[in-house]
Amino acid sequence: MDVKQKINAAIVTLVLLAASSLGLAYEVYAAGQQPVHHMTYEGAVRATEKDCCK
Repeated sequence: MDVKQKINAAIVTLVLLAASSLGLAYEVYAAGQQPVHHMTYEGAVRATEKDCCK
């Protein structure tokens, strides 16, 4: 491999690394945007009763 090919390979590697890092950062961001649902014990019992006792 000559120098130009090594430089091109390094550039491609860096671009792929940056793209995967952005993808991971977006996944973390998207996971943080999901609403968190907290259900009380009583609410869970009521929901279960509605599902199983129709």
